[in-house]
Amino acid sequence: MKDMVAWTAMVTGYAQNAKPKEALEVFERMLDSGVGVDEVTLVGVVSACAQLGAAKYAEWVRDIADRSGFDPTKNVVVGSAFIDMYSKCGKLEDAYWVFRGMTERNVFLYSSMIVGFAMHGHANAKNGVVS
Repeated sequence: MKDMVAWTAMVTGYAQNAKPKEALEVFERMLDSGVGVDEVTLVGVVSACAQLGAAKYAEWVRDIADRSGFDPTKNVVVGSAFIDMYSKCGKLEDAYWVFRGMTERNVFLYSSMIVGFAMHGHANAKNGVVS
């Protein structure tokens, strides 16, 4: 199958239905088949990684995002997903690094970062996010 839309539908379908391992398996097959990725694909894969809470996948996906031209600090949709994933994987410093690198921030980015801090017992750190 060479259609990015079909592959992305499968990846996001698994991710949205709490089947993160299957989402990552399909994504790996997608890459192996030579199909490129877009921001929708990446958000689905990042969501699967967040569900697993597996930091090892976080770096793999970050590398793919960078090589595909979707640097999380330059794309608010991808950046918000990465902040959520890094927070859920226990990589709060990486989440904050993405947040601070964003030139354009919206309510979703702020919410993701604040929830990440709160999730790890750093509720007072939210003041640094909003200042």
